[in-house]
Formats: sequence, structure tokens, C-alpha cells
Amino acid sequence: MQWDFTRTRLREGYAIADVDAFLALVRSSLDGTAAVPLTPARVREQRFATVRLRTGYDEDEVDAALDEIEARLAARGGAWGSGGPRGLGRET
Repeated sequence: MQWDFTRTRLREGYAIADVDAFLALVRSSLDGTAAVPLTPARVREQRFATVRLRTGYDEDEVDAALDEIEARLAARGGAWGSGGPRGLGRET
């Protein structure tokens, strides 16, 4: 998955570093390389710091991406247990 969010400056947005760090966890969960993969609930509960008068990511776009990620993880069976990946595989 690739994301390209609009950047905000004069209105509130999510801190870019926070969002980018979380998306790195998402990528590793989706490609099966995460030591502890994300669950749909973890994605749903994720919160980011907000910034004003500094460049941030558009909150609506990030929230929509999180909804998509949550649904994708849920459709793939969420996180895996002790038996290894359950539906979380490489991008096709």
C-alpha cells in the first residue's frame, strides 16, 4: 500500500513523523515481517499528535486511510497467533 497525503500548513494536521512511523508498522504487518503485527483494533485506536502552523498531513485523508487499513487487516484475519501469518501476506 502506498499513501500520498495532502500536506497542511495553516490548518490543523497530523504530525508527519507520527503518521509515517505508524505506516511503517502497517507495511511490515501487511508484508508479514512485523515482529508483532497490528490488529484492526490497534489501527482503530491509533491517535496522532496534531500540529498547527507547521506542515502536517490532512486529517481526513489519514483517517480514511486508517479505515481502509483496518478493513484490510480485518478481511485478512487480523493479526496472526503462534501459527504464523493468517492471511497477512505479501502485496499482490
